[in-house]
Amino acid sequence: MKSPLHSFLALCLVWAAAVWCPLVPTLRAGFPGLPRERGAIYLEDFFEQPYRLKVLQDAAIYYNADLARFLGTLRRGQLVELQAVNDKRGLLRVRGQAEQGQVAGWIEARSVSALDPAFVVALRRSVERREQIRALTASGEIALGMTMEEVAVSLGQPLKKSSHADANGVVESWDYVRYVVVPRTVAGYDSRGRIFNSVVYERLASGKFSAAFSNGVVSAIDRSDVDLGSAGGSPVKSVPPPVGITFASRGL
Repeated sequence: MKSPLHSFLALCLVWAAAVWCPLVPTLRAGFPGLPRERGAIYLEDFFEQPYRLKVLQDAAIYYNADLARFLGTLRRGQLVELQAVNDKRGLLRVRGQAEQGQVAGWIEARSVSALDPAFVVALRRSVERREQIRALTASGEIALGMTMEEVAVSLGQPLKKSSHADANGVVESWDYVRYVVVPRTVAGYDSRGRIFNSVVYERLASGKFSAAFSNGVVSAIDRSDVDLGSAGGSPVKSVPPPVGITFASRGL
């Protein structure tokens, strides 16, 4: 026989489950991040290595790119971590130490050591390439210049993998089968023995293709489509290979 204490604890557990379980997904999701500024390029989208700049003069730092909400002042000589670039407006988002404490916000680019122009160009090219990849993966396509990871996102894992070596190194091939869903009319009988037609849909192989990778990117696409038709007759698309962004912290 349960004691009153056991009964009380059991009721507490039931109450806690009813109150807290619905909140678990919300707690796991965490707080939403700050909204991103239109036209800015965020470094975390492309690499994890920090890019640090030296503050050349005392600089006011603001919450957003309209420079309307003052957060504090970054003192001359300190190093700040670059988080985003809006080169068209001459603004940078950085994280550093102000008199009020650690802050992250927008400053004028002239307040810190200059960005390497090649670094900014590489960032812009990376953004353009990312938009091309997004369009391809959204439609389940691949193109020359895509990486293995990008192909896997667009098409999933291949049916077969193989590799061979040539004078230029190792070439890896991924084989896929393309399918189409086609309608087919079939005849049947109802409960009274009357004939009626219905439409069923079948998943049929429309062709096969393979992607060859050299140095981790698609270097060739070989397709063989059957007469059901697919994207097999369209020209092979291409995108620039990933932009190699290398940098050193500036002004140290």
